[in-house]
Amino acid sequence: MLDSPSGRLGGNRQAATLALLAFAMLIVSLDQYIVVVALPEIGRALGYSVQTLQTVISAYAVASAGFLLLGGRASDLLGRRRIFVSGLALYAGGSLAGGLAPTPEVLLIARAVQGLGGRLSFPPPWRSSTPRSRKARSATAHWRSGVAPEPRVSWWVCCLAACSLRRWAGRQCSLSTCR
Repeated sequence: MLDSPSGRLGGNRQAATLALLAFAMLIVSLDQYIVVVALPEIGRALGYSVQTLQTVISAYAVASAGFLLLGGRASDLLGRRRIFVSGLALYAGGSLAGGLAPTPEVLLIARAVQGLGGRLSFPPPWRSSTPRSRKARSATAHWRSGVAPEPRVSWWVCCLAACSLRRWAGRQCSLSTCR
């Protein structure tokens, strides 16, 4: 990827940018699956009842859906890179706060911040719906086809990863929850 001895990105800058955007989208997309797999443990650790556990998912989903248009407009006004980086920073901060949340209220606020960050980082790459060059059209087509992989495959990959981590931590895991 590094073309010159000075360490600067050369002709692969577009490929590196596309890889960064794809990786960021992967992280944002996988979050919902990871949280669903972890819901029983979250409920036990923070004292959620079965009836209120859905709020963990809803806080992210409502914030994410509510700020989608704001993210697109903000990227038009303030610049795609700035909004993308701000969104990733918010997402990372929300993830950290959610992971360290001592109470259900803190977790819900962290999940809402995470949803906002996820959506602020989502619209900028999609902004140019009609790319100018052939290379840009090709990259956009690859990007759009890869953002939403077949949901069942993603679900199984996340379940297998979560079970592997649980077994590594010495806990039981049953793949029957992944059906």
